[in-house]
This record gives sequence, structure tokens and C-alpha cells, in this order.
Amino acid sequence: MVENNPHKVSTMGTGSSLAAITDASDFPHTGLIKGLSQMARQNIVVKGSNDSATHDFNITQAGSGNVIQVAQGSYLRDGKLYTASAANFTIGTTSNDTSLLAHSQFDKGYHLLVINSSNAIKIRQPTAADKVPDYTSGDTIIAIIEVASTSSDGTRNIQFLTSDKTDNSVSIAYTASNTYTETMSIIGDGDRTTFKNKIANADIRFILADNTADEKFEILTDDDSDGDEGDTTVFSVDGLGITRITSVDKNDAELVISQDVAGSIGRTGISLISDNSTNDQSGRLTLERTSGSGFIGMDIATNSRDGIRILTGDGSETERMRINDDGKVAIGTATVDTNSLLAVEGSISLDEISAPTNTADRGQLYTNADNELHMIDGAGTDTVFLKSGKHTIWVPSSAMTPLTTNGCSVLTQVEMTASRPELQVLDFAADADDFCQFTVAFPKSWNEGTVTFQPFWTVTGTNTGTAVWNLTGISVDDNYAINSGYPSIAATGAKAHSGTSNDLNVSAESGGLTITNASVDSVTYFKLSLDTSSSSQTGTVRLIGLKMFYDINAGNDE
Repeated sequence: MVENNPHKVSTMGTGSSLAAITDASDFPHTGLIKGLSQMARQNIVVKGSNDSATHDFNITQAGSGNVIQVAQGSYLRDGKLYTASAANFTIGTTSNDTSLLAHSQFDKGYHLLVINSSNAIKIRQPTAADKVPDYTSGDTIIAIIEVASTSSDGTRNIQFLTSDKTDNSVSIAYTASNTYTETMSIIGDGDRTTFKNKIANADIRFILADNTADEKFEILTDDDSDGDEGDTTVFSVDGLGITRITSVDKNDAELVISQDVAGSIGRTGISLISDNSTNDQSGRLTLERTSGSGFIGMDIATNSRDGIRILTGDGSETERMRINDDGKVAIGTATVDTNSLLAVEGSISLDEISAPTNTADRGQLYTNADNELHMIDGAGTDTVFLKSGKHTIWVPSSAMTPLTTNGCSVLTQVEMTASRPELQVLDFAADADDFCQFTVAFPKSWNEGTVTFQPFWTVTGTNTGTAVWNLTGISVDDNYAINSGYPSIAATGAKAHSGTSNDLNVSAESGGLTITNASVDSVTYFKLSLDTSSSSQTGTVRLIGLKMFYDINAGNDE
């Protein structure tokens, strides 16, 4: 015979569907009072899976052997949920908690079927007729099993003292004007457990017993879902106020703080406050490895260090960046330039990008693939900064004059075809070295180093012979003798004429020319000649001009 748990205080009887306790047939007895007493302290059987074979503390009776067979079930003890395993009971001859008394022991008596404090289903045997035995501290009562001389094993009357409780919430309240006033509720469903504060403008406080590191408020995760009290602490605050937050996935952010304002992320933040008026210590946010000596940190200053410091290091801290309270920034140094918004110790690396869009009343610096430093002003004008390195001066033949001794021809203008470009040239004979001179006043940005040159020339004829050019120079500054000798020459390589009359020939750049007394704020005299001994051109070589190459080491001539 099977007595299914009806999930209520039932009538005393047998059958698979016991009715509720009934007037005139179920008279008050101490078992009812004892069951209700345990229920009042939340020691109560709750409704689990309604499988009569294996759950809900359903009872199966037999005429011999295991005369009472109790299925597993769930219950609350002192408000905490437990599950007890199934248990079987035989007829015993001595007083114990693992067997029933024979039905002939008393004309009428009662057993208590309980779950004890060790989470085991047990029998509390009667010690006298017409008595319900006492329960033991920690017991949760399941049912009363009758002992009667008029019944036999397999047909004992049973009275369940259970409930149909399937959920449980907690209400916390105080008395206000003799009224139950709820302050907090704890409720749960399939999605979440909710702790809800019911009093507007009221605090929720968790108070630790002491102000030491030994007391902690903690949040843990049950990593293996085994139902224990937790495996990993993800949040803790101890009695000293030290807070630790640890994510399970170390690659993710361990602390995210945001505020949704009208559908967008609004202003939020973390305040680190140091209340130390003695030595003005600052609030500090420290980021570091759990092992090793590497350190990354941020020092947020108070009275003695108004601003923000960013420090890194390996074993010791080195300041890498500072932002003063007035917004001035120093990078690579702890010293802020009081006359500048930004001070950088070290080089600045700029990615090569396309020209940015101009912003009114703003200037933007950038570099791109042309290897130049640009600035776009507020009107969109793109200016390339003058940079050090190689620069060019064009010296046309019209700026040159023949030397008095062994000079080339005077400037000659040659019309090749009417209304087309005309030649302005100095003619150099093919059979003797002819000379001309010109002067250059170099800018102050000149580095006073060597110079090179590149002649541009032609031949009115078809001979394909070569031309080699020589150049020498001397700088004459204030009070220096103009009547001074020229130094050694620099020469170009041999360049052959194309063979077409009046074609332009561009010689390769010469080697470096060291100028005597090279200096800025001077006039540099240059002497140019056609080196006929190294040339093979048989016709007159006609000079159109030359490029002078020099290096600078300043961005302007101030």
C-alpha cells in the first residue's frame, strides 16, 4: 500500500489520497501540536517532484520486511532547504530510531516519522499507550504512524503533517504606530533573486562585527555548480574597508562603472579620497601584477601634489606623466613647463595620414607620405614646414660673368625658332679652358658645409662628345680679403651630348665642394670652368645655368 504525501495536515488513515484533517474523526492530540510547533519555526516539509515512487516522502507499507518504506523528499530546517535520502524501516524489538514497534505493542500508540538534524529519516518510538513521542531538537516532522492492536503490518494508519509550500519569500519589517511596516523583501523566480528596499530614502547596511581584516562581506561563485557555499570570491570588503574585485576571466575588465543618461552613457567615475591632513598623502589607484616586481600605478594628488601623476616601473616607481591642477601636462618628465600647456621630454612619433579636415580657429600638425611636416590652419591652408637637409639655389647663366683672363663668352641670346624659347647662354670653347664667375649670399640657415652643383647645358651641333665641369669657391665675410685664392675644385662626371642640336643636357650632381672660409653673412665667390682635358665634346658648349645644392640646420634665418 502506498500513502502519497498530500502536502497538508491530513486525516489519520490509509490510502493513496489522504484527505485533510477532519472534525469528529480527527481529534486534537499532541502530535498535531508538535507538528505545528515545528512548522512555526520553519521546520517544514515542502512540495517537491510529485513522483510517488521516489520523491515527496511518500510512504509504502508492506506486510513484512521493510514494513515502512519512505521516499526521498525536500524540507526546510530553520529556513534552509535540504533533501533527505529514502529510508526503510523494519519491525524491531528494542527501542531505537531505525525500526517500528510491532502493531501489538500497544492497544493504541503513535510513532513520529522525522528527518533528524543529520538529514536522515528516523523513527521516534512511543514509550506508552495513547502517547505521541517527543521530537528531538533539530527534527522536522513528516508524519505520525499508528501502533494499534487492531491493525496489521501493511495497513497502519498514517497522518501526514506536511504542507504544499512551493515557494518562499522573506519579509523584513518594523513596527510603526502598531502597524507591520515592511522595510525589505527577498523574492525569487526563475530569472533572479531580488532584494528590494521598501522604504524610500532608507539605507541598506551590512555591519561587520569588527574592524579587522578577518571579517569580510563576500560574493562568491559556485564554479562547479555543486551546490556548495562557493568556490571563487569575486567581491569582498573587509573590516578595514579594503575592497577586492576579481573577474573570473582575467582578460575582461574587472570593474565597469557607467551611467545611462537618457539613452546614452553619462558622467560617472571613481573617487579615491585620502583624509590625511598631517602629511598630505594622496588617494592612489594602483594596478600591478600579483607576482613579480612590475608596477603600474596612478597617484592622484591632494594638497601637496595638485594634479595627477602616472608612474610605471619594475621594482621601483618612475614618474612618466603629470597633469597639474591648471591643466598643464608633462610627458617623459616630472617637470611641468609653467609657460606651456604641454612639455615633452623625448621625440614625438606622428603617423603618416591623409590631410585632416580643418577646424575653425585651430591649427593641426600632421605628416603624410611626402615625408613633410604639415600644418593646416583654421581656414584650411596647408603649409609645409621648412625642414633641415638639402636645399637648392638656381643660378642662371645671366647671373654669371666671364673672367677677365681666359673668360668664356659674354651672355649670348640665341633665337632657334621665332616665338619659341630662346637660349641665354655662356659659350665655352672646346679646345681651351674658359672661366666664368658668380656670387651667392647663403641664408643663415646654411650649415656652412660642403656644396654640390649640377650644370644644365647644350651644344648647337650633333657631336656626341662629353663635357666635364669644374667649380671652386671662397666665402668673403666682413673684413676678409676679396683678393684671395680659390681652393681645390669639385667636378661633375662626363656627360655626353644627345647628338641633337640644342637639346638640353643635365649633368649628374657633382661631388662635394669645400668652400674656403665658409660662413653665413658673407658673399661666396664661385669660379666655373669647362674642363676640356677631361671632355671629348668638339663643339662649343653652351651653359644655360646650374643648380647649387646646400644643407641647412635651422628652420629660418633669425
